[in-house]
Amino acid sequence: MQKLNCSKILSSKRNTVFSRGINSINNLVVITMFLAFLPNMHCIQYNITQYMIPIAYMIIPIISVTFLIHRSRYSSDNILLSFLWIIFLFWAFTTSLINLGNFNRTHIGYLLTVLTNIFVVAYPYTNLMLKKLSILSIFILLFLILTVIFFPQIPYIALKFNPNALALILVFLTIAIGYNFSHTPFLYTAIVIFNFFIIANYTKSRSAILMLTFYLLFYFLWPSLSKGKFFRPWLIFLSFIILSMTIPILTISAYLSEYGHKINEISRKMTDKNFFSGRERIWNEFFEDSANTTLLGKGLVRSSSSILAPLSLHNAWLNLLKQVGVVGLLLFIGILILIWKGLLARKSHYLSRIAASFLASFVLQQNFELALFHNNLGISLWLWIIIGLALAQPRDYRIGIGEGRTAFPLPYHRAYRSVHGGSYSSNNLLY
Repeated sequence: MQKLNCSKILSSKRNTVFSRGINSINNLVVITMFLAFLPNMHCIQYNITQYMIPIAYMIIPIISVTFLIHRSRYSSDNILLSFLWIIFLFWAFTTSLINLGNFNRTHIGYLLTVLTNIFVVAYPYTNLMLKKLSILSIFILLFLILTVIFFPQIPYIALKFNPNALALILVFLTIAIGYNFSHTPFLYTAIVIFNFFIIANYTKSRSAILMLTFYLLFYFLWPSLSKGKFFRPWLIFLSFIILSMTIPILTISAYLSEYGHKINEISRKMTDKNFFSGRERIWNEFFEDSANTTLLGKGLVRSSSSILAPLSLHNAWLNLLKQVGVVGLLLFIGILILIWKGLLARKSHYLSRIAASFLASFVLQQNFELALFHNNLGISLWLWIIIGLALAQPRDYRIGIGEGRTAFPLPYHRAYRSVHGGSYSSNNLLY
């Protein structure tokens, strides 16, 4: 009679529980993405905290259990990233508690949303999540395009509320679809060009056009930027963050100078729109109030309009500076640097190339909009899941594995076995 191998049975049970946990997370994320893009977007942005509280309470225990069951599935940089996220959340929670004293349902929902973003960006997704995200992206993209073009009279579409938000959604959907269609360059290029046309003609969002342009620029420059022949790649990204944060100061200086008036006249002749949209006056008012640059901040749960009532800052970095202060802003920059280094560790994978280009262009675009956390909750979740799917890829191997579409880090994956003995073939990759 054959003896039972207890270790194999326990290992099988652990992997089964882990797989169920992974599938549960994938399904919850997809449901959340769908809820964020229901037809009445204005309503869902207002009420999404009602969904985020139960969803966050479901996600946290599932992730905790799966983490304990299969800790080897998490890479070291994902654990460090989660740890830094938690420090940032603790700082935001502390500053909010000091300034507000108590929390209501909305405040708790905002903080839980940030907590959900922590795990969304660091969770080890499976390959199935890529296909689910792409299918959902195609469905939403078709719905928005058909609604905007053929049914503009419908009063509840997103365009009626915020064309910049709709344009940003179209950019995100374009990038998400690219996660499964980038291996067909002709089709994906057609999708990008078509979305560029929709954004330029129907939303007229200059910030989204700028983001998509820089996304394509970073995408083509990624092979050179990731090699770091002259400078460390993460220093290049840090320099780009610092330079992009100077945009408000440069815009204010140009607006108050004679050159600003000339630039504005040229813009009105060429595009029939002012070059300066009015944000420069809001930013100037922000800088004139020295109390805005505080060390502690006023709390992450404060709405953007309450920072400079009754106006929104239209700048995520100034908004973050007011909410979590200088310390919180530095912590968040550290998170971005850690994400960038994680993408560099997977630089030969096509998902990392897309995610890195997306992250850099989004850093620039957030000088004109607010979509990091709670101003557009659905959009912020899409931001972090796009990055999280790339960070879920295995790190590059020295002997050449990773040159192309490597699979997700499954413990007994065929491509993994080929590294530790056995022949390697591109047919071994699960894609």
